[in-house]
Amino acid sequence: MIDKNNKTTKNYPKAIIPFIPDAKFYFSKGVDAFYKRKFDLALKWIKKATEADPDELLYPIQMSVVYTEMGEFHLANQILTELSQHNHEQYPELYYLMANNYAHLGLLKEADKFASLYLEKDIEGEFRSESEQLLTLLELGLSEEDDDFDFEEDEMLIYQETAFYHIQRRDWHEAGKILTEMIKHFPDYLIAKHQYNYALFFAGKQEEAIRLEEELYKQSPESTHSITNLIVFYQETNRRDQAEA
Repeated sequence: MIDKNNKTTKNYPKAIIPFIPDAKFYFSKGVDAFYKRKFDLALKWIKKATEADPDELLYPIQMSVVYTEMGEFHLANQILTELSQHNHEQYPELYYLMANNYAHLGLLKEADKFASLYLEKDIEGEFRSESEQLLTLLELGLSEEDDDFDFEEDEMLIYQETAFYHIQRRDWHEAGKILTEMIKHFPDYLIAKHQYNYALFFAGKQEEAIRLEEELYKQSPESTHSITNLIVFYQETNRRDQAEA
């Protein structure tokens, strides 16, 4: 090409604008994975969104929802509890989400407390109907409890949170000790037995853990906790034929 001054110029391509993904991009990918029920992938993307924009509260809230869908109610409420301590007025729905998780954990008093708090803070809120239905169900359950329930539930919550703390950190022996005490105090709380078997397995007592979990499975073949534990146990001990059965 010749310019006006008879100087030869080259046709350089226009500068390419690089694509730099932002927090919203990561979040949209996370939501897409969530609706496809690819929860591990959803967590990956939403965590990246949170890292890219730590001031956006929607991202950790959605992360808690993913954990709830995965059945990780403790993890979900850890996130929500931290958020509620600083942003309870801005996001009153945190209380409903916490109530829902506590209900799944069997902590009815805590569920009742936060469901009521949500309705108090957000009278015409998005989860009003769900909160009212939850309170109705909780009322039926709580009416059957005795006067010692408050103390017992607080004690159970302490055991659960302590055991979960050690399980998260793979401190299997300490988790086993806490869960052993919890089972003595709350022998009908089956989740503690499943968690104990899980900790026992990774503490090195694999055969004993499998035997105990198989006994629980025989008592309740539909238990997702037993099924999940046994799949993990069989896979870890190369018993894939049993895991696939």
